[in-house]
This record gives sequence, structure tokens and C-alpha cells, in this order.
Amino acid sequence: MGTLLLWLVFVINLGEFYALQSWLPSIMTSLDYDMGTVVTATTLTTVGGIAAAFVTGPCMDRLGAYVTLGTVYVVGFAFVALTGVAFTAPLWVLLTANFFAGVCISGGQKSLIALSAVFYPTSMRSTGVGWALGVGRLGGIVGPIAVGAALGMGWSASAVFYAMSVPMLVAGAAVFLLGRWVRSDNHPDRKSAESHSLARK
Repeated sequence: MGTLLLWLVFVINLGEFYALQSWLPSIMTSLDYDMGTVVTATTLTTVGGIAAAFVTGPCMDRLGAYVTLGTVYVVGFAFVALTGVAFTAPLWVLLTANFFAGVCISGGQKSLIALSAVFYPTSMRSTGVGWALGVGRLGGIVGPIAVGAALGMGWSASAVFYAMSVPMLVAGAAVFLLGRWVRSDNHPDRKSAESHSLARK
């Protein structure tokens, strides 16, 4: 169950990442933004992902990996939706939304890899993380295709980003659920930790 939840989050996160990187420049160009603004907006999503590492890493150590990443995705839901609103708002609002969407999507992906390494026991860590990344690539394929199909059917740029925001909320819920499952007595890592603690005593 934990692996399936983790795969779901990888699929969503990589789908969001590649959809954003693939279509944001084209969408903004179609809305008559100048090329300099398009480049700035696209760059900010990447910069946001880099900046996220300086915040999410310490928070994962202090508050817990699952609480931190789940919160990142819920906040990402708000900023991806805000991007849809911001196409008709002042430019600074759009650029701010782009930056924080990048923090939550690109930064979330980096944090998700770290979380998956913690989730699996050492004996199967490389296999578990490798499979999660591989399955997640399905989202990386489907995400841009889904956005392209929506635009082809006449969806507005705002409607596309409203739709893109919903999976972020699903990812957040999945991470919170995964964290709850990990804290239960059924998770092998917890049992192993308890066994080692008893052995030391």
C-alpha cells in the first residue's frame, strides 16, 4: 500500500513538472507576453525548485518528512491555481505565482526522492527508489499530453492551471496518508527500529 501511494505521488509530481516546463512558455506566448517575460517566468519555476531545497531540507529534519512534503503539495495546489488567476492580474502576481509553483513542484520532486529513500529499508532502498522514479516517468509522459489535449479542445489557460492544481491536492493527501501509515505498527521500519531499541536496552 505504501509503495502504491508513493508511486501515485511520483506520477503526479513528475506529470506536473513536465507539463509546467513544456507548456508554460507556449501558453504565455499565446497570451501575447513578450519573450523576456516568458523566459523570466519559466526561469523562476526552476529557481523556485532550487530555493526550495534550502527550506524543505531543514523542515523535513525538524518537522518530519511526511508533514513537510504534504504541506508543500497543499501549498502548491494554491499557487498552481493562482497561476491560472494571475494571467489576468498584474505581472508581478504572475511571476510570484510562477516562482512558488516551482518551489512546490520542482522542489517537491527533490524532496520526494529524499522521502522515498527514508521510506524503504536499507536492504531494498535502491530498488524501491528506482522503481518509484521509473513509474513516475509515466506521469512525465501523460502530463504534457493531457495539457496539450485540453488546450486542443479549447480550454483557456486559466482552466488548464485550475485543473493542474487538483492533482497537487491529491498528492498532498497521499503523502499525509503515507505518513500516517508509516507511523502505524504495520510498517517494517518502525518494527525494525523498535527491535533495535529493545536490543540496546
